[in-house]
Amino acid sequence: ILVTGASGFIGSHLVRALLEGGERVRAVARKAEGLRWVEQAGGEAIALDLREGRSLGKAARGCEVVYHLAGGYRGGMQELYSSHVQGTLNLVRAVDPGARIVFLSSTSVYGWGGPWPAGEGTPTRPASHYGHAKLAAERVVLGRGGVVVRSCIVYGPGDTRGMLPRAFLLLSRGLRFFPGDGKNPTHLIHVGDLIDGLLRAARAPAGVYLLAGPEPASVGRVLSLVAEAAGVSRPLFGFPPWLARRLARGAEALWVVLGLPGEAPLTVHSVEVLTRARWFRTDRARQVLGWEPRVGLEEGLRELGVWLRDRFALAQRGWGKRAGPLPFW
Repeated sequence: ILVTGASGFIGSHLVRALLEGGERVRAVARKAEGLRWVEQAGGEAIALDLREGRSLGKAARGCEVVYHLAGGYRGGMQELYSSHVQGTLNLVRAVDPGARIVFLSSTSVYGWGGPWPAGEGTPTRPASHYGHAKLAAERVVLGRGGVVVRSCIVYGPGDTRGMLPRAFLLLSRGLRFFPGDGKNPTHLIHVGDLIDGLLRAARAPAGVYLLAGPEPASVGRVLSLVAEAAGVSRPLFGFPPWLARRLARGAEALWVVLGLPGEAPLTVHSVEVLTRARWFRTDRARQVLGWEPRVGLEEGLRELGVWLRDRFALAQRGWGKRAGPLPFW
């Protein structure tokens, strides 16, 4: 089984689950240092960039199932298209003719307008470069007869770059004021439930499957549960969304003008995630995959809050400088 993006938050969880299930796994990521644990756990690790396609044929040779998780979340249009679309095209061309491809996509393909709850048949109207790139990559995989799994926001231990860790970092530094009123519903899925769905998708008929947690919840409740478990102050809402968007556009433009690496500290996309209502149906996954989300929101968010608290405490004590990278530098 080939797993691309194996060093990431979701990819590392998937590789561990496959190895624990006795599967022979070949893990791919851009940097070798992110894969050292794979070989220690009994898997095979290959460092390569899917956008370049070098050595990809060798990496994919003999693999009966391919889980394609590689691709960045943040960046400009050219960067995201290169990562998701060109990388997916290179992979599809390299895999064995009979290999089954499972592509991890995103509910970002629906944009912000709804109607909600959205399902597999809801019209796609991406409103971000990331959503457009994911949708284009979906078409490549579906044209090959593969499976597309659309996931909402994923959370759980190991997540250091997503919405909830970023919110925790702000709260831990005393930045408590968030845009909107906190009442808008949002939908999350625990990483364990997502991995279960991905494993089932490898045996499913071709097509699109949407995965989301047991129920949506307000953004205010979500962030408050994480804050309470992590031991930081709860968020306060009321900052005008229109002003937050204007500040975000200014920050993004400044980042481009100055040529700064990475992403601006405030983006329009992050404001939309915090202030828009979005939730989803998972009927097809339940009926066809026999899948059910098992981790309740309170249980999962408290688990994440404790994990973030402990990791932040280790980083504050300088543990990461001696033993490896940690979030929140």
